[in-house]
Amino acid sequence: MSRPPLLKTYKENMATYISRVNNIPYAQAEQLVREIMVARYQPKTAVLLDTQLYGEPKIVGTDLATFFESQADKVISANGCVFKQHETKLGITAQMVKEKLAQRKVLKKNMLKAKAVGDENMALQCYYGQTLIKININSLPGSYGSPYNLNYAKDLYNAITSNARALIGYAYSTAEAVLGGNFAWFSEEDLINHITIHLTPGIIDKDEVKRVIINHGLKTVDKETLMQFYLKEVRLYKKKAELHLVRKLVDSLSPEEVQFFYYFQNLRHIMWGNDEYFRKWTNDTFDLTKIQMDANDNPQDLFKLEGDIVNLVNVSFASVLRPPDPSWQVYDLPDKAPDIARKFVTIANHVVDQFKKIQDIFNCFIFTKLCTPCVDTRKFMKRNTAVISDTDSVIFTVKDWIDWYTHDVYKISDATYQISSCAIYWLTKAVAHSLLLYSRAHGARGEYETTMAMKNEFLYPTMILADIKKHYAGVVTIQEGVVLPKPDPDIKGVQFKGSDICKSATKFAENFIINKILMKSMEGKFSAIDLIKEVVAFEKKMEDEIKDGSTEWYKSLSIRTKNYYAVPTSSNYFYYMAWEEIFADKYGTLMLPTKAPVVPIFKPTPQYIEWLGSKNKGICNRMLKFIERYGRLSTYVAINPVTGRVPQELVPIIDTRAIIYHNIKPAYLILSQIGISIPFSKDELLLGEMYRF
Repeated sequence: MSRPPLLKTYKENMATYISRVNNIPYAQAEQLVREIMVARYQPKTAVLLDTQLYGEPKIVGTDLATFFESQADKVISANGCVFKQHETKLGITAQMVKEKLAQRKVLKKNMLKAKAVGDENMALQCYYGQTLIKININSLPGSYGSPYNLNYAKDLYNAITSNARALIGYAYSTAEAVLGGNFAWFSEEDLINHITIHLTPGIIDKDEVKRVIINHGLKTVDKETLMQFYLKEVRLYKKKAELHLVRKLVDSLSPEEVQFFYYFQNLRHIMWGNDEYFRKWTNDTFDLTKIQMDANDNPQDLFKLEGDIVNLVNVSFASVLRPPDPSWQVYDLPDKAPDIARKFVTIANHVVDQFKKIQDIFNCFIFTKLCTPCVDTRKFMKRNTAVISDTDSVIFTVKDWIDWYTHDVYKISDATYQISSCAIYWLTKAVAHSLLLYSRAHGARGEYETTMAMKNEFLYPTMILADIKKHYAGVVTIQEGVVLPKPDPDIKGVQFKGSDICKSATKFAENFIINKILMKSMEGKFSAIDLIKEVVAFEKKMEDEIKDGSTEWYKSLSIRTKNYYAVPTSSNYFYYMAWEEIFADKYGTLMLPTKAPVVPIFKPTPQYIEWLGSKNKGICNRMLKFIERYGRLSTYVAINPVTGRVPQELVPIIDTRAIIYHNIKPAYLILSQIGISIPFSKDELLLGEMYRF
């Protein structure tokens, strides 16, 4: 299938728009557009790199429109690189990635089996194995981006990454539209383009729209309702938009076209707008009393079921399909537990029949025929569903769908998983369709049309997102359609568990996030007072141990020999010098190179010097000599790790608040994300100074 000519498509779209808003025949509008194009068109010369032989590119100039038409049957990436079809030549990287993916799939399956029986060692081995393959897969195309690699080809690397960015854009745009009813029309022109391209012949099947509406008794809306929806969406970006031209376009729509555009890729309009019909459908889908168990069903038919249906049934009916041995996965059931497999098949057939009843609604309104235009601009859209997106993943929420179905987002129940599974199933199908359209539009053919794909991997019943990029904490209860035997915490981000935070503080933060917040949230609401008490108690523990001389709470730094540093007094070596010249005589010498805890200190005051002189005259005199020699005392003092204690002579000038704040920051960060006001710098009052329990 070849792409249509660029100028021909432009002419058809403009003729459609002009004929609609001016209420003139299409042929007349088309003639007008043709005349304007002939009068105004100026060829654009494109300068291209043409590589017929590897390593021998040639710079050529050609008319841009002519070039695009000559490449209509080629594969073209989002950044403009053009490739031969796979029938002509298939890249070795593509073949290697395909083989590696198959190997990774086996390891991930074994990992889930090990998790199911609590074999943490085997699960970890498989996890590292599949992670290693993932890194290897990423490094294959990544090699094109390194000038130190034999495969270096910057344009080819950009072709891969540009496609990845575009595909993620399609994924979260689809999630926002399908589950969130949220569309990014940044201007009236964007909306006009959306309507016009779908009004071209062959896109809207009016007879099918009418049939679907009547057969399912869906609510019909008028043009004003459609306009109010459009105004609401555009005013998210243009607050004073009036959409006069859009109104003219909407006025030209037939009743069937109005319904198409109102329900277009919008499950909220479809299902929430027809609440009684779809609530009954959902109840019937998951009501076991509606399912007649069939002893004639073949357990082996489980292997014939579509994977997405298997995952949906396995999650939604987990309580009645749980195998006696937790290590048995779904596809083990036909041989190891045929009765359960038979029940699984019966339930799955019922679910499939239920989905077939509404499939025509999806075919008509969700699985539409055109790609999302200008997907590169979607990164600026306001979101309500896709909460995180990265180069290869999207995390989305179904909270609003749970609220619609159960009216209680704070309670996790079978109904919660059932509506979540439905939403995930529908979005999986919608994203697959969206990526298929993208692949076809960019020239993929045959089996490679579906190479670009995404799947649902984790389900987090509860999750906390930080304002910092790539920082979140959640609890995984389902992984790739497998219900885990116990919730699996997942914390991401160096601010939550950075290496410069001491082990005890990291352990506290993880326990605080997992057990005091995430697990509590799965049981219902929790108390802010209880959380603050936990933090205050931990701050008090740190303060007491710091005063007692413990080195547990300090970060450790590497200190090398003097000749390693260009300016020793402006490096970690200066902290060593402070120790050696002031404290080593009493507490022992620091042997270099080493890694030692360093204590932040304040500038000594006269009162402190007087106190120190009464406590230990020798240390006091050495400190004064050090300050006189170097003009200052270092901001940190290294501590001899052999002693394992901070000298009591140093304790009064330790910057205790800075140490406590540094170690409690992960807990503060997580508290701020759930609406509890916290200090944002070490100079503010700590929670332990604000609250006394």
